[in-house]
Amino acid sequence: MEEENRTKDFFQATLSVWIVVLGLLYFSYPERFMNFFILSLLAWILSLALFLVVRKRKFGYIFKSMYERKILVKLKKMSVEEFEDFVANLFSKLGYISERVSGSEFGGIDILISGKDGDYYLVTKNHVSPDIGRREVEEFYEALLRHRASGKMVSVGGYSDRAKGFAREKAIELVGGSELLKLINRVGNNLEIK
Repeated sequence: MEEENRTKDFFQATLSVWIVVLGLLYFSYPERFMNFFILSLLAWILSLALFLVVRKRKFGYIFKSMYERKILVKLKKMSVEEFEDFVANLFSKLGYISERVSGSEFGGIDILISGKDGDYYLVTKNHVSPDIGRREVEEFYEALLRHRASGKMVSVGGYSDRAKGFAREKAIELVGGSELLKLINRVGNNLEIK
């Protein structure tokens, strides 16, 4: 709504300036008025078109980031079970076979996915914390060692520098908010976010 008002204000302001300039030109040079009129009309149309192109690019980015923030807010509001279902569904849409798992035998693991290459990845997540620390990644790594598997840790938030460093050492893929949005964008409209 605010953007529409800004565009309307710009349109009205440039039109007003154009009319004033035309009035001054008419009274100053009545014999050349038609030439000025045509040139100024073309200049006004060109400036308006340029404004609209620039605005679309600039505000297109803003609208995209607002849309992405809206998705992250929806994901943060999900219960643990809803988020697990969402992540399992996301990986299914990406071409993996995914299965939610629970129980003491899977300690620390929430979702089991099978890749196209036959390798098994164990996936967990923590979507409540804004910044996941090294301790959580270490606990996940211990679960991976017990299962002798590769892993991805999925979160709506981010990871601390120490957590990222540990994950790099242990070949754990950390999927934070921005990476999660990229995965969601790859799937497109085939994914429902409640």
